[in-house]
Amino acid sequence: MNYTLGKESFFAHYKVDYINSSPTQVFPNSLRMYISKKSFSFYDIKVPNRLILYIPHNKIKRFLFVPGTGLRIAKKGLFRNINGGFMNSLYNNEIQIDYLDEENRDSLLHIGMANSILVNQRKNACLELADLMKTYGIEQEFLGNSVSHSDILSQIRELSDLYQAGILTETEFEAKKAELLRRI
Repeated sequence: MNYTLGKESFFAHYKVDYINSSPTQVFPNSLRMYISKKSFSFYDIKVPNRLILYIPHNKIKRFLFVPGTGLRIAKKGLFRNINGGFMNSLYNNEIQIDYLDEENRDSLLHIGMANSILVNQRKNACLELADLMKTYGIEQEFLGNSVSHSDILSQIRELSDLYQAGILTETEFEAKKAELLRRI
């Protein structure tokens, strides 16, 4: 399904929670992330059509799905992580985007999928986004799309650890390992 805001057409959107950024910026807690073939655009959920941040694909150095806590709760209008015990998650349900801002300064945006409070549904939203990015060839547009051999080998070691711990199935491990090896 396509969505249009202004002159840009988007093929997907997700509700996300703002976690932090560097340099520190003031963003609303909840954002709508729209994805097009050219950019990631973040809009304020409470104020329709209010663009908060626009990141063209060719300004992205790294786009990572990272583990995060599986639950965020609202308290006095602020979102906070609940850490400890079973709440910690090894699932990649948050996103870290390293990019160059309008003035070509290194910047970082850390967001969490907010489609559900359930860890598995947040993880599935990240997997869906990863598949869409692959389908549309978005990663090829990134500035930092070149990954060093040592980074890939490190990622394979991490996957192996997850497999050995029983978190990944053999099929999942072999598929991801093959995908990483193709990038060398």
